[in-house]
Amino acid sequence: MDKAVSESADFYNLVAWLHKNRQRLIIIVSVIVVIGAAYGIYVWHSNYTEAQANEALSSVKTPPEREGVLPSATDAQPYIKVAADHPGTAAGARALLIAGGILFDANQFDQAKAQFDKFISEYPDSPLAIQASTGIAASLEAQGKAAEAA
Repeated sequence: MDKAVSESADFYNLVAWLHKNRQRLIIIVSVIVVIGAAYGIYVWHSNYTEAQANEALSSVKTPPEREGVLPSATDAQPYIKVAADHPGTAAGARALLIAGGILFDANQFDQAKAQFDKFISEYPDSPLAIQASTGIAASLEAQGKAAEAA
């Protein structure tokens, strides 16, 4: 048999198979398109949420540092609000750590420990969890609970 005739027969067999199974193929392609669109929307929404959280965190005005003056607990409130408004985002995680650090600097060690604990419970797999653990230990040590801190 001639090679051109064989290729032509294969092509006609394929066309016949496609014609016979066109309804199934349309359904399969439609399902793939719907799944792809749903995944694309999910990725877009995740990126949008993260961008909104980053924008909220970057819009927080940090109080100017004054020599000899400790920050107050109210300086941490905008960061706590960002963390509460944007849970599950990297910016929300950073906001919790910043709030804990400000509260620690303001000698509000129990509140600082609470923020660090919240970070550990909400973001246990974060690479910043080590910093939160260190913050918990430092807060406990500052409260005179050295045995718990160790």
